[in-house]
Amino acid sequence: MRKQWRCLRLLAAGMLTVFLARSPFAVMAETDGSPDTVVSITYENLEALLTAGNLDLKEKNDTYLSNKENYQKMLQELRDEQDYMKFLAEQSDDDSEEKAVYRANAAILGSSAERISKQIERLNNRTNTNSYQENIDSYLVTAQTRMISYHQMMLNAAAKEKSAQAAERSWQEMVKRQTAGMATADEVLKAADTYSEQKNLMVSYQRQAAEARRQLLTFLGISDTDSVTIAAVPEPDLAAIDAIDFEEDCRKAIGSSSSVQSARHANAGTTAEIARKFQTVETAEGSAQAEITDDYQQLLAERKNYAAAQDAFQSALLNYQALQRKRQAGMLDQEAWLTGEAEYLQAVADYGTASMALVQALEDYRWAVKGVAGGGMR
Repeated sequence: MRKQWRCLRLLAAGMLTVFLARSPFAVMAETDGSPDTVVSITYENLEALLTAGNLDLKEKNDTYLSNKENYQKMLQELRDEQDYMKFLAEQSDDDSEEKAVYRANAAILGSSAERISKQIERLNNRTNTNSYQENIDSYLVTAQTRMISYHQMMLNAAAKEKSAQAAERSWQEMVKRQTAGMATADEVLKAADTYSEQKNLMVSYQRQAAEARRQLLTFLGISDTDSVTIAAVPEPDLAAIDAIDFEEDCRKAIGSSSSVQSARHANAGTTAEIARKFQTVETAEGSAQAEITDDYQQLLAERKNYAAAQDAFQSALLNYQALQRKRQAGMLDQEAWLTGEAEYLQAVADYGTASMALVQALEDYRWAVKGVAGGGMR
């Protein structure tokens, strides 16, 4: 499948500029102030870029209160972004493609917001300043989410761009048919409406991708120029998913939970206090176990979705290759070619979205094992 995915990138490269090489880019720091200095952002290097460019993280003497304020700000930003995605989903038609895309992004944003909320809870349960690595982890959650959101929107924008081109061609052909007396005014109007719908979706996805890019670069402390590239999110680590020992991870998650730690370390002197403490610990442990179980079940569900998207992409790739052969043989008109391209690129977008959703689900699970639980709009 990896070879086919590489073939996909090569096939799409001639049509779209949104597909970036998946091999990691070297990150070159801006040392001379030159606008031509290349900055490549990769999923693997987000942490290094955060520690180098995010001013909040660079302030090593942050106080307990200022840390809390930073987390609250991130939390509010993620919640606002999630609410906006929910709003866009609500404005979309039921069972439409765009509704599913916006709901998926809302879920990712909500999941990250929940993890930031857990970090705030940790701060509330402790009297000392949070450790530096825990700070980085919380900021990394937000950076990962915005990078995934950016690429999901870019993939869908690319698919809708081709759909809009196909719809425009179909509308133009329908106008010609009407002139020749072979189509009605209603058919022309319907074709025009389809073109307008696809174009509006393309613009909406492009706008959301641009906003996600702006938010990511601002968060990393990087100025947005033409020399800044955002590399694609890596494919899911299926081997790591297969190697998961859920029972062991469940024990780790319970032990890492801030609520469990707080309950276990609570003072209890009298018999009644001891009894209440045992009850509180049992409740906290049950909640932590439920959270890691929910993340694990979500991971398994996304794994199934990913497998289904793989199969659909393989079928679409074969159809697309057949279309290419027909076109080269002069057996395909422009309208059929554009329609075929649009269907293929939608399969590409669906596969990429499923791939990144699985990456996000694995991240959610790993954070849950560390005691920073997820759980978005599921």
